[in-house]
Amino acid sequence: MAENNLQYIVKSTLPRFEYPNVSVAKFFAKRFIELSSDSDLIAFIDPTGQSQLTYKEFYQKVQELAYSLLQKGVKKSDVFLFFADNSIDHAVAIFAAIFIGVTVTLLQPASGPFELYDRIQKANITVLVYDCKKVDVIRKALEDEHFQKSIAQLNVFLQLDSPVPILQYGGSKFPANILRELKAKYNTWMFECYGSTEFFGHVNILKYGKLSFDDFQPGNLGQVMPNVEMKIVDLKTGKTLPANEHGEICFKGSPCFIGYLNDEEATRNTIDSEGFYHSGDIGFFNEDHCLFVTDRIKELIKYKIWSVIPAEIEEFLYRHKAVAGACVIGVRHSTDGNLVRAYVQLADGTEVAEQELIDFVKDNMGFQKQLRGGVRFVSELPRTGVGKVDRQYFKQLVKDELITEAVP
Repeated sequence: MAENNLQYIVKSTLPRFEYPNVSVAKFFAKRFIELSSDSDLIAFIDPTGQSQLTYKEFYQKVQELAYSLLQKGVKKSDVFLFFADNSIDHAVAIFAAIFIGVTVTLLQPASGPFELYDRIQKANITVLVYDCKKVDVIRKALEDEHFQKSIAQLNVFLQLDSPVPILQYGGSKFPANILRELKAKYNTWMFECYGSTEFFGHVNILKYGKLSFDDFQPGNLGQVMPNVEMKIVDLKTGKTLPANEHGEICFKGSPCFIGYLNDEEATRNTIDSEGFYHSGDIGFFNEDHCLFVTDRIKELIKYKIWSVIPAEIEEFLYRHKAVAGACVIGVRHSTDGNLVRAYVQLADGTEVAEQELIDFVKDNMGFQKQLRGGVRFVSELPRTGVGKVDRQYFKQLVKDELITEAVP
């Protein structure tokens, strides 16, 4: 078993390098000072083209905000939650937090009041950084008596502004023919981004320091970076797999996160005994050791560009007094990937309308988690031999179902 696990480990062909033995803040400060030597070098441009920042201006804003936060009483023991769309101010605030040395956690911009409350509670958040588009979500959380206590534990609120564009494509599979048409039309480099909050900087399409423009291949994410190892493991046996065989993508190396804040169980389930981070993505590497991602592990529901975790919605549904059990799955849609549907077992002596549960989720969770596939009531949830809800049973129920009408 141990010999097999070492047989197909993929390593970078580039020479290893030593990470500098300095804090992240000192590392970036040194780099910003170097880049600031060219006072005209642009770091950020907003989508309207009406504002931009040079590296010198950006570094100055980072230092000013960090000093301002310290003046407000922010300490290294604080935990920051960033709940905002990508923007110039967002980048400034993140680096200011890094310079102070606080713990930083991110919440998906599409999240609703429940996800906001849940993250604040579980991670002991003390500082909330948000933009103007999130004010309504925060207001809803403040108006709900169940959420008020967690929101009240916050010491500092920091509101941002000014959105900026994202220039890379990624987050979902794009049809290869469309990518080739775009490349031919604009005669430009095409890059597919791949990464996660837990492990970023594992593969890159850069080849030996040069852009492989002529070798563009849809779906090719590139080769592993120096100081990173990759393996593909069989989902059933856990054995490492050779080239062109599909399995779960795993990475090991310095860019790996330390663990989930205040959640040791989730950390143990994500980082194995050999130190490999299990991405939850399915894919393979080819003969050139280039990585291709093909799917997500089956429990995840792919709605448009989002991967929806059924357990999060199930957990929230349990908060409704009429719900004794729930199983959430995806139902195929002709254009949107999969719509989220809940199969619900009611508590004895209770009644609830389908629309009430749909609205219950809609009002409290992100829009990508809404029950667009509807709610179906069952007298009892079937279970496996070990007592778990049998999700495969419901997947079989809908395997031939295809929703074609548009669902907002």
